[in-house]
Amino acid sequence: MEASAATIFQLDTRLLTSHDYLDLHAGNVGITLPTLNEHPPREIFDYFGQPECTIILPTVQPALPQALPPYLVPPISVIDYLKTKDPSFTNAPLHAEIMDLGNGWHSCA
Repeated sequence: MEASAATIFQLDTRLLTSHDYLDLHAGNVGITLPTLNEHPPREIFDYFGQPECTIILPTVQPALPQALPPYLVPPISVIDYLKTKDPSFTNAPLHAEIMDLGNGWHSCA
């Protein structure tokens, strides 16, 4: 059962009003994956295999070099993992959760 984006992001406006979320944007809405906690990290790592690491070597000295990660890895799709390894995931409804990460979310656009 595939859930559409419209189904996933139907938010109750009464909830938004009662909690005074004035800064609602895509960076403050996430999908909860409750069954993910039932899968050991080693099982998930084994499913995706060894990541390809790219070392970060800046060409210009950054103002805060300690803020740079030592390497980058390509993204993975935990959703693909759960669809394959967790039959209950595809049968359960997805839940949107409002969260405020403060400055933890930054758009590169």
